[in-house]
Amino acid sequence: NQDENPEFWLATRTTGIGGSDAASMVNMNPYKTLRELWNEKKFGSDPFTNEAIEYGKTAEEGLRILYKAKHPNMIVEHMEDTVLVSNKHPFIRYSPDGLVIDEDGRKGILEIKTATSRKYADWFEKDEEGKYTIPRVPDNYYIQTLHGLLVTDFDFVNYICEIRFDDGHSIVIERDYTKEEAKDSLEWLLKEEIEAWNKYFEGDIEPPILIEL
Repeated sequence: NQDENPEFWLATRTTGIGGSDAASMVNMNPYKTLRELWNEKKFGSDPFTNEAIEYGKTAEEGLRILYKAKHPNMIVEHMEDTVLVSNKHPFIRYSPDGLVIDEDGRKGILEIKTATSRKYADWFEKDEEGKYTIPRVPDNYYIQTLHGLLVTDFDFVNYICEIRFDDGHSIVIERDYTKEEAKDSLEWLLKEEIEAWNKYFEGDIEPPILIEL
């Protein structure tokens, strides 16, 4: 837990790239660019939180229990303060919300999310009538779990996400994909992460400012 063991998390954060950093490495994190990530790891940063972050921390265990209840044939394991490190590329690290084993013995990653109604559309694509009905995973969360697969080489990823609405009610949605389905994306992400790590972090070069036109 980051709050209970800040020294552990600081050491882990500054010596490698975690799942929450992965989208920033390829400038696909709407909240943090590669340049901002570089500065954070080089110079440090003050802890940041808000209502949404605190809610997500509180809700995580409940959603993990709900996932177990919805999938009684799955084995779900979780350990606090667990950081998995890639054998081939030690700078690539991942802290899973859960490790899953299905009935066939296949291993998977469980990723737990919470979101407000403003992010509802991020989990859907529009159908032919222009309605948000086609399931998808937000790009930054997809990259986060791709990063996890690079570390674990597991077989699949499952997401469980609670979306809260302004009137107080919420819905829970699930998404999934397999390693085989993501083969091309995994190859792309590994290449991009290695290049960015070697050039900017190992080379101690500040990344350029990202300008959107």
